[in-house]
Amino acid sequence: MSDHTAWMPVDIRAAAPDDLEPIAAVDAAAWREHYAPHVPPEVAEAWLARIPYTWRRSFREGRTDFVVRVAATDGAVIGFVAVERARLWSLQVDPAFDDRGIAEALFADARELCGPGLFVHSLAANRRASAFWNAQGLRVVAEMKDVFLDAEIPTLIYAF
Repeated sequence: MSDHTAWMPVDIRAAAPDDLEPIAAVDAAAWREHYAPHVPPEVAEAWLARIPYTWRRSFREGRTDFVVRVAATDGAVIGFVAVERARLWSLQVDPAFDDRGIAEALFADARELCGPGLFVHSLAANRRASAFWNAQGLRVVAEMKDVFLDAEIPTLIYAF
C-alpha cells in the first residue's frame, strides 16, 4: 500500500485480535468528537455504549468478507478502517491524530480492498466527513434516513 503519511512512521496492517480494545477506544473517541454532536444525545449515548460489543462480535464471528485494517505508530493503534465487500463501514482516527494524513492513508487502503464500487454512508450533518469524502473523490449518490432508537438520522451515501 502506498505511504501517504511520510510525516511520521505509520504502519497500516490487518487488525489482530489484540487490537480489539484499541480499535474500540479509537472508535469511541472519534465518535464522541465527530459524530455525537450531530445526533440526539440519547442516540449518541446508546451508540457509544454498543461500540465495545460491536467490535467483540465482529472479531468473534471471524467473517472473511469483513476486513478491518489498522493504522499504528510505535505499536499503538491510532486509526482503523472496516470494509465489507464494497462498503466502507467505518473509518476512524484517534482525534489526537486528526489532520495528519492518517485518514487519507486508511482510505487509500480501503479503496484498494474495495475497488471502484466503494461506497460509504455518512451523517448528513457532519460537514467535516462530507468534506473528507469529497476530497477523496466521492460524491453523494443518494440520501436516506437511518433509524436508530426511533430517531431518524439524515444520511448521505457517497460513492465514486
